[in-house]
Amino acid sequence: MQQNSLSHEHVPKLFDASDLHITITVPDNAISQITPQVILRSKCLVVGDAACGKTSLVKSFSSKEDFPAKYSMTTQVDLTVKTVAALQNIDVDLFVYDVPGQSIFNRDGLQTYHYKDASYILCVFDVSSRRSFEQCAAWINAVTAASPGNKNAEILLVANKVDLRQKNSQFVDSVEGKEYAESRGYKYFECSAKKHQGVESPFQYMANQTHEKYNQPPKVTHKI
Repeated sequence: MQQNSLSHEHVPKLFDASDLHITITVPDNAISQITPQVILRSKCLVVGDAACGKTSLVKSFSSKEDFPAKYSMTTQVDLTVKTVAALQNIDVDLFVYDVPGQSIFNRDGLQTYHYKDASYILCVFDVSSRRSFEQCAAWINAVTAASPGNKNAEILLVANKVDLRQKNSQFVDSVEGKEYAESRGYKYFECSAKKHQGVESPFQYMANQTHEKYNQPPKVTHKI
């Protein structure tokens, strides 16, 4: 059988990258415009007495839907996730857990994973219900004790239903609410879920704080 032989000049030349020269022109400001996509995530527990308007507040913030004419009490933990644009256009995913108002009487329920490792605790009270205001301390103590990770959570005190403030002689005014919060190192906000007033402020604050914490340099400890 005769074998065909190929001379050296007939063998196809393999591709050599050294023979390839590519020139790419990049605008001077293009590199500065390229920024990595960063999405931060933060967990928030919304607590407070039943009927203080927690669910209405969360719904008003998340979807701006109309205030419900008929109120239905939350019987289990509801999770709402919403992306909020923080400082420098960094997105923060807020995982908002709406806690039922009866949980404070159910210590076993407070041990579930929903209540663990929160970055923020948002305690809501109804300005027309002094009892809901007085219960804030019990709520905050119960939730912070539910998980070791909650002890470092930042606490926000939110006065809801400010539209009802003048309709009840026992209402909690702004001065009393703010002094209570400041004396304990809490941030204080006022809103009306029904009127869609001020509902964005506490959530925007949490998003901005999450961004600031992300930008903080890590703590360095030196062992001797």
